[in-house]
Amino acid sequence: MEDIVGDVVSTLRMMIENGVEGTATATNGQYTVNFTLIDKTKPKYYRDPKWLADAYLMQGRTMQDIATEFDISPAAVNQWLVKHDIPTRPRGQKRDL
Repeated sequence: MEDIVGDVVSTLRMMIENGVEGTATATNGQYTVNFTLIDKTKPKYYRDPKWLADAYLMQGRTMQDIATEFDISPAAVNQWLVKHDIPTRPRGQKRDL
């Protein structure tokens, strides 16, 4: 078990030192550890109407994709879209670029 703990610690250390966010997995014959590293200090761009309109309408990003980036729910992204009068796509549709 110590080998998987060491893998988790070294992976997290490397991610933090290099400023890398995202998910990672450490595994051995008995256990699998999945973890996500999120920088909570980065700006909350999803609250900015220009940024959100560009990400959602122009780039075709999904609510889920934006939510994952900021560690919030897709429903929270939807609330900001509605608040800023940004038209939403029907559920399950992604804009073709």
